[in-house]
Amino acid sequence: MNIMNMKPSGRFWIYLLLVTLCPSLTSAQVRHTISGRVVDNKTKTGVDKLLIIVQRDRVNIASTTTKDTSGKYSVSFDDGDEAITVVYGGDTDYLPNSVFNLSGKSDHSITKVVSRHLHGQQLSSTQAAEASMTLEFLLQYPGLYGSLLVSYADVLKKEDFPPQYQDSFHRIEATVAHLRVPVEGSYVITAVAEGMGKMTFKLLLKKDGDKWVGEIKDSPQPWIVNSITVDTKNKITVTADAGGSSITLTGQYGDNKIVGDWVAGALKGSWQADKKASKFPDIKTEIAGFYDFTIPSHQGVLSITLAIKNDNGKLVASSESGGALNITGITLNEDGVIRLTAMDSGNNPVILKGKREGGKISGILEGDGSPLVWTAKKQ
Repeated sequence: MNIMNMKPSGRFWIYLLLVTLCPSLTSAQVRHTISGRVVDNKTKTGVDKLLIIVQRDRVNIASTTTKDTSGKYSVSFDDGDEAITVVYGGDTDYLPNSVFNLSGKSDHSITKVVSRHLHGQQLSSTQAAEASMTLEFLLQYPGLYGSLLVSYADVLKKEDFPPQYQDSFHRIEATVAHLRVPVEGSYVITAVAEGMGKMTFKLLLKKDGDKWVGEIKDSPQPWIVNSITVDTKNKITVTADAGGSSITLTGQYGDNKIVGDWVAGALKGSWQADKKASKFPDIKTEIAGFYDFTIPSHQGVLSITLAIKNDNGKLVASSESGGALNITGITLNEDGVIRLTAMDSGNNPVILKGKREGGKISGILEGDGSPLVWTAKKQ
């Protein structure tokens, strides 16, 4: 069939079919570029092999490294409405740095000046502010940036920071302490042996000071854990008693699971333990930060800055910018409901309940009048 000789209506339907099946014929994904140089703040020369990460909406969307001693870099990303963050780091000879809230719908040219970390020398206020802001950002996403946080915790010390920034670094140390023991957690075990089928039960591993403790639950018969060892390469040995029989499980941890073998007298088999994700993984770390809090009032819209901090595992909240609402506390229940306590301008207690979705917390304040919707958007 000769398409060119068809009537216009026929050609139109062929075109429409092609456009429907192959949208790339009429449009292409818009791409943008971030380019520039990374330079040393003292020598003004380029920094080689520095890692550059572009993040949008909790996902790393692009990355690159400076290619040579010129410090030049270029990285592309897809067009999008959400703002992007650019992190400059990876080389622990230099302090981490970042650029926040860049438009996701345009190109950017950025010359980033980074400071060398001088061991034993306290950071200036500017250096500490830049490093702390970047580390706090990384701290929100330990699943993405755990290795970076560990590498910086290995070279930076709390004493390197001026006093006003030491609490921030203390939170980083607490998170890194958890990241250094990835074996710790709850697991679902499947154990198999020839002629015996599968057995499924639960294992809890926890580090208590210098020793490991654990518990086995939901097994066909009660198990009593006698000892647990985890070596520097995360090789695990568990010895237990099951109804008078001694059982030894050995395995290797990696990729959120343990794989190994078990022996019970003349019986033996294999086992795999899959780590259970926390119902709210690292939520206390992820929720920490500064928020633009707004709530309608009789005088108009009340706006304050809400600060939520993870103080060594305990959430604390306050109003950084003052105003007619003084936030005094925060609790988080197992269902993910956030409860803010506050005092209004008349010194009356106020309770604000809400839910968190990504970088926003919102809820309804019910009073004598119509319910008021409040929101807190992460900066």
